[in-house]
Amino acid sequence: MPTHVPTTGATLTIGGADVGQIRSMKGPNLSRPTYDITPMSATAAKVYGASAVSEGGEVTISLMWDSTASTGNIAVLNAARASTTASAVVISADEAGTGTLSPILSFQAFVTGLSPALEIDQVVMCDATLKVTGLVTLP
Repeated sequence: MPTHVPTTGATLTIGGADVGQIRSMKGPNLSRPTYDITPMSATAAKVYGASAVSEGGEVTISLMWDSTASTGNIAVLNAARASTTASAVVISADEAGTGTLSPILSFQAFVTGLSPALEIDQVVMCDATLKVTGLVTLP
């Protein structure tokens, strides 16, 4: 029987610091570029080849902003400022429903975007975009 990963109990770690207050996370968006190799003599259908190099795409996270160091939001801000340094990112989840988090994905990424959102009488939110560099691995 297949298992599922519940959305409760999932965490994100950047550079060894747990990023707290996450509301949602999407990605990485794995893809493999293709190219057209259809010969001129083809009359029925196009033919494509696949690149040997895959791309990790991006990860977007939406979090409730809290500038205390214990939440790891500062780790996101510091990673955004360090434009030349890739940070280790690990996504963990409670796959077995036991309360124990296990890594499910890990990769290197640059924080390429940080966008706070402020509204009257609302929690300060912040969206962060991470550009994956290198392979996404399943620990």
